[in-house]
Amino acid sequence: MDILKTSPADELAIYLSCYPPARRPYLPAALQLYRSGNLAGERPIEGAEAITFVARWPISAHPTDRICCQIDFMDGSRRWHYALELTNCEWVGYLIELLAARSDAPPALPGAFYRRLLHRQS
Repeated sequence: MDILKTSPADELAIYLSCYPPARRPYLPAALQLYRSGNLAGERPIEGAEAITFVARWPISAHPTDRICCQIDFMDGSRRWHYALELTNCEWVGYLIELLAARSDAPPALPGAFYRRLLHRQS
């Protein structure tokens, strides 16, 4: 992933208190990814092939603003659509975890995101 551009200092400042010090170094790249409004990747499945996903979200300026993240999973001709409402700082936190994983594999959202998504759908 080549998303290592710098975010403006004032934008970083309003998000810093949302994350523990160990995760703050990933914040500039996470905000850059957030501002793109979309992410394509794969959901790893234990014992099976990964499922492709595309996530989309509206861009908002404040960490406490609520957004609705839309995520589509595609497996061959099958498609599943989900929506999850959360705050910007929660979503950026998931993007931080994605970046902190530093993998050569396609981007994958953290397990905590999927647990929340599934809990919300049940």
